[in-house]
Amino acid sequence: MGAVLFTTKQKFIRVPQFSLIAYPQNLKAGNSTHAVKAAFDIALGFKWETLFYKDWNLLLRAGYEFFYWPNVTQKTITQIQRTRDRADLSYQGLIA
Repeated sequence: MGAVLFTTKQKFIRVPQFSLIAYPQNLKAGNSTHAVKAAFDIALGFKWETLFYKDWNLLLRAGYEFFYWPNVTQKTITQIQRTRDRADLSYQGLIA
């Protein structure tokens, strides 16, 4: 069984800067079946718990997390040539 391809057509009219001439553009885009992306998740931390009296306890947690998705974002640089730039996405933070 083959992959199903959905396509999109868009019609644009481009007017370059300092010009009075309009250039029509017909753009086509198809979906991609590359849905699986790598993700890296690193978490370090510590946990401390102590029991007070009968039903009282104290729990402290602190840590650091780092998430990284390589080559996941896509930005169109030039619409006419359909050139695109891919970039990485990451976020990190302390947990308390």
